[in-house]
Amino acid sequence: VEMQCDWSPYRLRIGGEERLAHCLSLVLCCCRRLWIGFFRNERLPTLLWAHVEAFAYHGGVCQRIVYDNQTAVSLGRVERENLWNPTFLEFAKFYGFRPYTHKVGHKERSGKVERPFAYIETDFLKGQTFASWDDLNQKARVWLDTVANVRRHGTTRRLVHEAYAEEKPLLIALPSTPFPTDRREVRKVQKDGTLLVEGSFYPVPPKLVGQWVNVSLSPTRVSVLDAAGRVLVTHAVPDRP
Repeated sequence: VEMQCDWSPYRLRIGGEERLAHCLSLVLCCCRRLWIGFFRNERLPTLLWAHVEAFAYHGGVCQRIVYDNQTAVSLGRVERENLWNPTFLEFAKFYGFRPYTHKVGHKERSGKVERPFAYIETDFLKGQTFASWDDLNQKARVWLDTVANVRRHGTTRRLVHEAYAEEKPLLIALPSTPFPTDRREVRKVQKDGTLLVEGSFYPVPPKLVGQWVNVSLSPTRVSVLDAAGRVLVTHAVPDRP
């Protein structure tokens, strides 16, 4: 019936530098199966992109997902009624789940996602360094598959993967096409044949110099599109600008 979702920041050595990494976790509350991903920020496009990855990993969605009171989900309350972020509410309807936010300061309501952050820090992150953001997330996936999601859970006393096998058939099935989470912007190509996006210069085909182009932005890539929506060139977001 329920998943829980939350962020936790960590200071990690990534690419030889200390960086602030924002860890998002989504846990299936019944079987305690975890998904985690590490990102540069906690903005709405990042949150939605991470959800799509987590849903694919879990193979479905629960009827309800519990959040704290982050503004990417809820803009506040009026007479105890949530003012949902319109884009997030559209996302929730697309996947068929009902978002829920607990009372401010009532972290016990989302304890199933809160408690594993200490486990993530001590069992996965402690003493680790990472060559890049991709390296961090690849190692996180290996840890999920070989440690976190095959262990015997301390509360349920069951092997997580065995409990998950029972829960998976009851999850809401995913749509054939995922929700479009990439941010779309219009940018002008500079005279040197590059696009400036969030402090980085991305080269594009010379024929586009001086033109306005559509740019699709995700936490991991920057793509330039033509008028018909076809991808002309794609670049990975670098570890540093």
